[in-house]
Amino acid sequence: MRLVGDSGGRSRAPLRVLEGADHVGRFLSGIARKGLPDVSFRFPELNGGVAVLVLSGGKPDSVFQLDIADEHVRTVYVIRNPDKLNSLAALP
Repeated sequence: MRLVGDSGGRSRAPLRVLEGADHVGRFLSGIARKGLPDVSFRFPELNGGVAVLVLSGGKPDSVFQLDIADEHVRTVYVIRNPDKLNSLAALP
């Protein structure tokens, strides 16, 4: 398993690819512990796959897109680039 971040240099996200389920799990756990104010979630289909759109105060904060193969998550893509997130605000 691996995690790839995309912040466009304008938000906090991993600067390098995280490898291994343990590293990815600890990173995601750390994010969850910090929390966000007024958080909500949407589960749109994005690029033909499963995604979680995280909103804070009704505005997109991040997207977690999952690459799934053989019923296992292979890669988690964390998108925090504001330019990319703005276009996702209208997703159901």
